[in-house]
Amino acid sequence: MHTATTDVQLQDDARYAYIQAKMTYEQSLRLAPMAPATKFSLSLLQSVMTRNMKAAPKDQSTMELSNLPIGLS
Repeated sequence: MHTATTDVQLQDDARYAYIQAKMTYEQSLRLAPMAPATKFSLSLLQSVMTRNMKAAPKDQSTMELSNLPIGLS
C-alpha cells in the first residue's frame, strides 16, 4: 500500500540518485572529455529523467554530447 509520504520519499530518493549520478558522469567527463561510454551514459540518464524532475542547467563549457549516435542526443 502506497501512501503520499512513501511516494514523496521515493521521489526524493530518485531525485537524489539522479543528481548524484549526473554529477559523477559530469566529473568523469571533465577528467576524460572524449570518453564515449561516459557521454552515452550521461545522455541515457538525461533521457530517462522523469518529467517532474527539473535538471540542473548544463555547463556547456565542459560537456559535449555531439558524438552520440543519432537519436541519443
